[in-house]
Amino acid sequence: PEVEEGLRRLFASRGLRWAETNLRQALKPEGAALIPNPNGTAPGFWCRDDEGGFYCALPGPPNEFNPMVESFLIPRLASLGDGLVFHSTVLKIAGIGESRLEEILGDLMAGEDPTMSPYAKTGEVHLRLTTAARSAPEAAARLDPLEAEVRRRVGPAVYARNDESMAQAILNLLVDRRETLALAESMTCGMIGAELTSVSGMSAVLKGGVMAYSRSAKSDLLGVPHDLPVYSAECAAAMATGARRALAADWGLSVTGLAQADGSDVPAGSVWIGVSGPGGVERVETHRFIGTREAVRQRTTTFALGLLRRLLLGLP
Repeated sequence: PEVEEGLRRLFASRGLRWAETNLRQALKPEGAALIPNPNGTAPGFWCRDDEGGFYCALPGPPNEFNPMVESFLIPRLASLGDGLVFHSTVLKIAGIGESRLEEILGDLMAGEDPTMSPYAKTGEVHLRLTTAARSAPEAAARLDPLEAEVRRRVGPAVYARNDESMAQAILNLLVDRRETLALAESMTCGMIGAELTSVSGMSAVLKGGVMAYSRSAKSDLLGVPHDLPVYSAECAAAMATGARRALAADWGLSVTGLAQADGSDVPAGSVWIGVSGPGGVERVETHRFIGTREAVRQRTTTFALGLLRRLLLGLP
């Protein structure tokens, strides 16, 4: 009844039409206890069976499910067990593929406690280190030495830990260097900017960006010569330099390429990433990505940020 009352109030406050089918969200098995859901309408519930089994039902949307797992499910499971709780550290690695990483860390991956598992992501690999312990300090005593050994072997290819992102790593580097960044995006058309500005504080270092999708925009806004092929390393270099100049930034990062076939001789997935920096730093990387249009654009975004980070660190 209390869930039904809350649902009716919510629908009324939003001016939504009430349908009796919404009452399904207020149903629970007899004897089950409700789990509050502060981010949605349907609560979760949990119950035990006659043999001591534990059952839990949670809503599916991640913005509802994840907070309920953290606030309720993990603590409840810990209280039901023998005190052992899984603790994990995730190391994010760019510039080394999964197979090469397994060659470097194979003996560590064969360990049983802590365990180490690689997960291939778009343009990078995440390494999860896990152990079961009764306390956070006990877990750290096992995980920290393993993490230190991974970092010793892999070096600065480890760009982040746990929830930190590549964008956060770049923000930290630019803040430390007291330098600024400008973007020039053609094929990605704002995806790099969106990735960077997902991190709070980016306004301190990101001057802005130019979405130079057309040939005329590349020329008029970035000063790219009209006779340069738009699908070329020369164009990427000119775009990066043009963005840096136009926005008076220390660094310029650019992308041009072809996400899907357009009838030209340029193969689909051909990408050029350009960087222009202080002290005459200039670099263009050429890639050939496969997959859907969106997959190519996402890979380009990931690789562009990875290249910028390497140059900020002075890495090859």
